[in-house]
Amino acid sequence: MSMPLDADAEPAGDGPADVGAGAAGYAVLLIHANDMPAASGVAGWLQQLKAEYLPLSAPQVVPMLDLLVQDQHGRVVQHLESALSVHRLSLPAGSYLVTARMGKMRRGYYLSLAPGSEFDLFLNLGV
Repeated sequence: MSMPLDADAEPAGDGPADVGAGAAGYAVLLIHANDMPAASGVAGWLQQLKAEYLPLSAPQVVPMLDLLVQDQHGRVVQHLESALSVHRLSLPAGSYLVTARMGKMRRGYYLSLAPGSEFDLFLNLGV
């Protein structure tokens, strides 16, 4: 069963291997909770200016991230509750549904992982 790839997910570059990632039939999934891929051109330049020159009026409180990873049969293969912004998971190759909850926002992402691959998933949770 083939599942569509979410538009917010992008293939990873050459990163360090995770424990288990080099094993036959495994892939690495990097989940980025608070980061978005860098924009290019004018949009990237505006993002950089905003980050450098617009001070935060108050410290941002980031709610806990609740991640649920299910295989194509609906079995839970990973469940995390964390305040970390990046999560690195080694998973058997296959199709997955990643459900992310942060505060009142919830999103689901369908993806397929090929053996030996690394994959970046940028969550769009509006935080």
